[in-house]
Amino acid sequence: MTKLRDTPERRAVRRRSDRALVALCVLALIVVVAAVVADRVHIDNTVDGNRAGIGLDVAKSVVYVVAGLVGAVGAFLVHTVRRRRRESRERSDSARFTRLFTEAVNLLGADDVRVRVSGVLALADLTDVFPRRRQDCVGALCAVMRSPYQPPSSPLGEETGERRIARQRALDDRLVRRVIMDLIGARLRAVPVSGRSWHDCHLNLKGAVVDGGDWSGARFVDGVVDFEGAWFPSGRMSFVDAVVETGYVHFGDVAFAGAVVDFRGAAFRGGRVLFSGALFSGGRVDFGGSAFDGGAVAWWGATFAGTDVSFTGAAFIGGRADFWDATFCGGRVDFGGAVFTGGVVDLGAARLTGEGESAPLAPPSFGLADGAVPVGLVLPDGYSIVD
Repeated sequence: MTKLRDTPERRAVRRRSDRALVALCVLALIVVVAAVVADRVHIDNTVDGNRAGIGLDVAKSVVYVVAGLVGAVGAFLVHTVRRRRRESRERSDSARFTRLFTEAVNLLGADDVRVRVSGVLALADLTDVFPRRRQDCVGALCAVMRSPYQPPSSPLGEETGERRIARQRALDDRLVRRVIMDLIGARLRAVPVSGRSWHDCHLNLKGAVVDGGDWSGARFVDGVVDFEGAWFPSGRMSFVDAVVETGYVHFGDVAFAGAVVDFRGAAFRGGRVLFSGALFSGGRVDFGGSAFDGGAVAWWGATFAGTDVSFTGAAFIGGRADFWDATFCGGRVDFGGAVFTGGVVDLGAARLTGEGESAPLAPPSFGLADGAVPVGLVLPDGYSIVD
């Protein structure tokens, strides 16, 4: 016989039935007491000529009391048995989860890349079977992303021996990591379901090396996604059409050093997205067509030193985009075609002109020939945006 999966919905039904059972016991006792009191009053008010039925009334009272006590004790015993069975089942589920979780984690350390991928998929499946332990499984997947990793180098002619083996190992590592990133993206793309989906999980990707992933259409709700200190050296990381609603996404001290990181069409509606201290030194980061209509997005202390950063066609219609203490000293930062109709885009404390530590500063381009500063755009005193 197939065993029904223990879901939060079934557990809620059991809790409601237990509470109803206890309430029924209390109600039964109240009814019994009320019946006894009523009979007693009836007996006390009976005149001397009508006491023939008193014995019958007393017998009825005794039956009420005994029936009530039996019902209450029976209900209590049923509740106790069900509670002990539930506790036993929970202990059994915990032991089963521990066994399956350990087996899946052990697969992640296999030499065969196919076995490692099966371990990744097994951990994802466990989050569906044991939703209350999904953070443990998600944490194990993030730990793989935080493990030491060197992206594979381009082949230099015909490789043999140790170099070929090392390159193949790096390619296998990249495949496993790409499966993890795509899997997380798929779970964040799904409709949020309280207590079951990954949207409220803590994704600890601090210091991870990210060289590809598809998080297009992801929805960031309630949870924390932390890329602090991560490195994006190559590949393409897609956040196309992602939506930040109430979550917290942290790119603090991230190095964008060659990858294409694509935020085109993303919507920043709430929550917080921080690029504080990030270094844009290579590759391309594209916010083209994104909508900033709520929440806070900040590039505090970021350095734009070689990356092509595009805000072309972006709409700043609410919230706050803050470039406090950001330095523009290389690459190209383009706000051409951006729309400023609300909110605040604050470049007032950014370093846009003068000499940087190693090169002249390179201010962003706004594509505005008339020099009129749009409402909500804050620039340093005396700075002109005529391009």
